[in-house]
Amino acid sequence: MALSPEADAFRREWEKRPRLLTVTPEAIAGLSDRWLEQALLEFVWAHDVNRGPDLVAVLQRLPPGFRAIYGPWLVDSEVANGGFHQYFWNHGEELVLTTEEALGTLGASEHQAIFVEALAAHRGRQQVARAGLSAHEQLQAFSDDALQQAFEDVDKKWDDAPDLEETRRKYIRAQAHLFVARLQGWQRIKAFMRGAR
Repeated sequence: MALSPEADAFRREWEKRPRLLTVTPEAIAGLSDRWLEQALLEFVWAHDVNRGPDLVAVLQRLPPGFRAIYGPWLVDSEVANGGFHQYFWNHGEELVLTTEEALGTLGASEHQAIFVEALAAHRGRQQVARAGLSAHEQLQAFSDDALQQAFEDVDKKWDDAPDLEETRRKYIRAQAHLFVARLQGWQRIKAFMRGAR
């Protein structure tokens, strides 16, 4: 099946997106707003972790700028896709402290208050036991759990809050010195093979 001209143009642009082996204020200044956050997120992902205690450990080892944007980006993207229900289903409380602190660092006090409210709603509801469930059973459990509608109010508040992506972008531009880092060893080789520079 052929891609639409728009989809094909995006695919070509995506393949040429900037990927960094070394993050410096100069490298950040050279990134367009379209690819700014993506390049920094991919720098984190080049450490071969996406979640769990390893992600928390990687974020602790990276310069503070990465911690300031990663948790807020993650919650923002999950809430945009499936609400706080999806965020807590997928991530539990693994990045709660990091995210709450990061929202404060960004000056996103409205988002920080909503996040704390969502966390209270998460802790105050009946949790679904997922251990030992098949993929189909987990999907059913996810659907059943969503019917509790524990996050309806906080989802709406988050949607109505100011644009958090723009807040993160302004923070990156203003605090570029807090992102200075370099991929090491095998991470550098793997990233280079994927097209990083």
